[in-house]
Amino acid sequence: MECCEGRWLTISDNYALLLLDAVWATLLLHSCDGSLAQLSKQREASARMDKARSLLQALHGPDWQRLAMREDTGAQRAIYCRLFVLQGALAYHRGDLHDARSLLNRSEGLRRELTLTADDDEKVAQLLSMGFDSRTARAALLACGKDVLRAAACIVEKRDAALRLRRSDQLRREQQRELVAFGTTAAGHHVALDALNSLVSLGYPRPLAAEALRRCENNMDASLTQLTSEEAQVALDTLACASPASARASSCVAAP
Repeated sequence: MECCEGRWLTISDNYALLLLDAVWATLLLHSCDGSLAQLSKQREASARMDKARSLLQALHGPDWQRLAMREDTGAQRAIYCRLFVLQGALAYHRGDLHDARSLLNRSEGLRRELTLTADDDEKVAQLLSMGFDSRTARAALLACGKDVLRAAACIVEKRDAALRLRRSDQLRREQQRELVAFGTTAAGHHVALDALNSLVSLGYPRPLAAEALRRCENNMDASLTQLTSEEAQVALDTLACASPASARASSCVAAP
């Protein structure tokens, strides 16, 4: 990690999770070679745990207050289950049995909070009554700390975001088909979409504006001159109406 700038190690939980993995690996090795019997190994593992805890605290706040507004609260809190288990295991190997028991109990309590039980069936039923399927409802409850209202809002927001993404992709594909249908300039360029939308916003018919841009290499000033010239406009109108490409483009959905 010496090769990384310090700021990159504090803006996400990646480094903290890496430290937790390193401590877990140390515990696994101890089961094979008893390495944690060495004080140096214990200090090294404890230092990594302290660093991971301080990084997570800086990200989430001392009382996890920054997690309250996140839709993945459950997944983030699950990290602390790992943290407490590893801290408890290290305390046990140091001989601090009281601390080990306290940390392991804390981890178990948090695990129960993040696990749906029969006591949560009513909350699941409330979400099902709103029209959500069981899998989505249960996942949202766990992600939102078993808060029904937050879980419902989270599901709706995710669905809306997915719908917006699908509509955006559909519009992009339709616009691409439209530009292909309008043909290319003499230099081989497609009609510029931004310039086309600008001319359409001025009141020019879309096929006519596209033909002017195509003939003028997407030059707005030259295209406007073409469109405002009576003779040129008649010629453009005739050409645009007669062009198979324009006929195909007219069937595409126009960009807003």
